[in-house]
Amino acid sequence: MSSLRRGWLVMLARLLGLGVLAFVLVGCGAASSEALSGFGAAPPDPQCETASDCSAGLECHGELRICTVQKAPTRSIALVAEPQPESALAPSHQGVVQLDPANPVVDVVLPRTVRLTGRVRVMGNALDASVEASLFAIAEEEVIPGEVRATQANVTNDFALVLQAGVSYTLTIAAPAPDGGRPNYATTIQYSEDADMTFWLPALSSLPSLRGRVVRAVGNGTAPIADVRVSAAAENGGGACTTATTGKLGDFLIRCPQTGNYAIAVRGTEDGPVVPSFHARLLYGTSRVDAWPVEDGENTLTDIEVPGSATEANVSVQVFFGGAALQSTSVTAVTTWPDSDTFRDATLRVTALTDRTGTARLRVLEATYDLHAIPTTEEAGASGVKASVSVRGDASQTMTLEPRPIATGVVVDSAGTPVPDARVAFRAIVADPGTGGTVAREFVGQSDEAGAYAVPIDRGTYELQVEPLSESGLPSHVQRGLEVGESGLGVDVALAPALVLEGTGYGPGSKPVERVDVHALDIRDGVVTALGRGRTDAYGRYFIILPAN
Repeated sequence: MSSLRRGWLVMLARLLGLGVLAFVLVGCGAASSEALSGFGAAPPDPQCETASDCSAGLECHGELRICTVQKAPTRSIALVAEPQPESALAPSHQGVVQLDPANPVVDVVLPRTVRLTGRVRVMGNALDASVEASLFAIAEEEVIPGEVRATQANVTNDFALVLQAGVSYTLTIAAPAPDGGRPNYATTIQYSEDADMTFWLPALSSLPSLRGRVVRAVGNGTAPIADVRVSAAAENGGGACTTATTGKLGDFLIRCPQTGNYAIAVRGTEDGPVVPSFHARLLYGTSRVDAWPVEDGENTLTDIEVPGSATEANVSVQVFFGGAALQSTSVTAVTTWPDSDTFRDATLRVTALTDRTGTARLRVLEATYDLHAIPTTEEAGASGVKASVSVRGDASQTMTLEPRPIATGVVVDSAGTPVPDARVAFRAIVADPGTGGTVAREFVGQSDEAGAYAVPIDRGTYELQVEPLSESGLPSHVQRGLEVGESGLGVDVALAPALVLEGTGYGPGSKPVERVDVHALDIRDGVVTALGRGRTDAYGRYFIILPAN
């Protein structure tokens, strides 16, 4: 399975889905000459003809001819069924399915859908054509904890959304004005039958607005700053204002969806001056406030003062490993300012990639920085940090990275036979110095003919995901909480025996539906992990090979 497909599955487990999924436990269906097409991948190679061809405790699956368990503990899994977009059917989630290994057959019934059509218009423009807008609907209820069911449509003069009947959605409408001055709007919708609607957005002139200026201290006074971005978010989570770029006089105008208290944020632009990202603390009356009270009409802010020195500098950072320059390595310079009377959360983060000479070129302010170098996961050099680098004027720095630790081990099946060509991935959610948030990092290798693998990897805590070739007929493997230190990690993997989950996908009218992707998810301990997937064939049948434990 490719890294693109794997990343897509993670997104699916967090964003898809969309409806209460009805399940019916039934007996095994009749054999079909096209049964093996229900995998969505290469079908498994035959392993057996009778149980005598399998290891002790395993039996030969009648249709697939692979060795599967005879007994296994009852377990809870989640299933996601995703039809093809052109089918106009809604994806479905089932939060908990008690899977009986003695009869692992689950039929998937897709929910009934409704079609919502219509247009978006602006108040006061009743005779004009509909405005161009984007609509994004998110179900207000969760089926799998932490999961949502969502659908999106980009529209011009009209729109069409396929929603699950009877489910309440939050519908967000984005229709920017020509000057970028209209905020997004949200409303709650729920339909049991097809409907046609016109959504009216308020006229720009009716929106509360914020006008102000961004400046920087210069000598005993201040000077305006052009080409920086200003935005505002409601303190109570009730929405965000538009975002504007300051003009030559440091001036800006942003419009807000409603009245309330709004936190004002400033950040740099790609071609503008170097400024930290921060939240403004503004003088309101005789005191400083973290959120400005926005009333109807136009509201004028006191000046927003940017922290930090106005002196820019260019820093070249050259990265080496093993005596060679590293190309395509991400280099980030990070510095922060302590909160003051006029700002909070002030941070400057500047990131660039190294070129063929291993050099990243950063435009920063004079300050003291931590430099972070993060090579691609294919490199053998480990991520490194150079702390407390003082930048005064243009400067050059070098960073020499240490070797990455090595994760090694052997992958075998339940009988102890080596498993070649298995994808071995160590995955972690780590801090991202470029954004200040987190990012998924994945170090990938492949087992050889002896089942052995060796993966260079950064230090940290990882989830190990092993995926054998689909034609092997073997299940995937997931192992969490693995700590990788300076000396690396040794972890052998014994794949569990296979358990075949099968069933039929039905549409709302009880008619079998083909080309529905059915995903099995493990939801133990509040963590969602993809176990396997199948795709319904021309008869609506699917197969998924699961680990029996």
